Amino acid sequence: MSEQERIAVLVQAIKSLEEAIAVYETNARLLTSLIQREEAVKDTLQYLSERGVLEKGYLPLGESVMLPVDKLKVPQVLVNIGSGYYVESSLERALAIVEERIRTLSESLSNVTRVLEDLKLRYQAIQAELASMVSKQEGSTLARAAESRPK
Repeated sequence: MSEQERIAVLVQAIKSLEEAIAVYETNARLLTSLIQREEAVKDTLQYLSERGVLEKGYLPLGESVMLPVDKLKVPQVLVNIGSGYYVESSLERALAIVEERIRTLSESLSNVTRVLEDLKLRYQAIQAELASMVSKQEGSTLARAAESRPK
């Protein structure tokens, strides 16, 4: 393979890695958002579990909304178990389900982060190789130009 062909292959590899990095960064942001959402649900369930009955106050619904409540007793809740299916559950069981979701999402985020770091290392290695090849090419071009100059 000629040096020009190798440079073309490296440039294409960089483009492919940039696309893959963008996808994995988007996935990492999405997983982080989902973890934050589940943490907010967990906090709400813990709040309800600790109080048992909420006489008067506000019930957190996520990070930015509070629901005013006069009196609320929550013996059972509906838990989304995926694909739009809900099951009736105790607060404790719902809390366990949410904690398992958080654990699974956190593991996925960890895996995505590892792959992302690997992609970035590959990207940097290819950039370094490409820069080295280009600088060698420029050096040999300058050397030829110097040789062809009249003395």
